[in-house]
Amino acid sequence: MAKSHPLSLREYLQRTRSKSFSIIVIVALLVVYEIGLIITDEPHRNAADLLLKDGLTWLGPHGIQVFHGGLLLLFLGAVAYYLHRSRSILRYFPPFLAECTVYALLLSPAILFVARPYLAPFSTSGALLDVGAGVYEEIVFRLILLRGCVFLLGLDPYCAFFDESESKGRAFVSASTTLLIPVLSSAVAFAVYHHVGPGGDPWEWPLLVFRFVAGLLLAQLFFMRGLAVCVYAHAIYDLVLHFTL
Repeated sequence: MAKSHPLSLREYLQRTRSKSFSIIVIVALLVVYEIGLIITDEPHRNAADLLLKDGLTWLGPHGIQVFHGGLLLLFLGAVAYYLHRSRSILRYFPPFLAECTVYALLLSPAILFVARPYLAPFSTSGALLDVGAGVYEEIVFRLILLRGCVFLLGLDPYCAFFDESESKGRAFVSASTTLLIPVLSSAVAFAVYHHVGPGGDPWEWPLLVFRFVAGLLLAQLFFMRGLAVCVYAHAIYDLVLHFTL
């Protein structure tokens, strides 16, 4: 049962950044994508989806099943956590969705202005692929590539952004500077990814530069607000873009 006291900004920011909340809302969106493709008999899939699952095949013939099973276990564990704590995720989801929509709307007019001639028109199957893009592209480029590079470099991005201790001033500058390596690398990879392969967009500078900047902004959003916000902001952005087209 949800708490009776009004939802404070501090509580909202903490809860929607938590791992349990992120797992529930991301897996829920992933289920919409996967079941939607089955129901519509859509032959295409998001390229990041294929990229991730191709990588999972290196784990063996059942790598993809293990991945989905792991997600299911994480989802059930997160739901059990909320039930044990007598909390309702519905308490946080409406403002969370509103926050992600604001981020998406801030990006959408920019892309329509700089690169509208190069974008594909809206389609029903495209809407499902937009949802898949939000989930899989953020998992690949923000969680695996960006966070993975940060981990390998031994950095703490939260310390780099928020540590105000004078005694750690040099460490702060060093961490912040080194953090540019994974941030820039993930942004470049994110931009280039949309232009490679048979289904890639044309190599037009306005579109490429915009996606690079979007990659930088999503990296910042990932560090500040977590993966779930990135996933939903990305998915909503793509949906708004296609409905506008």
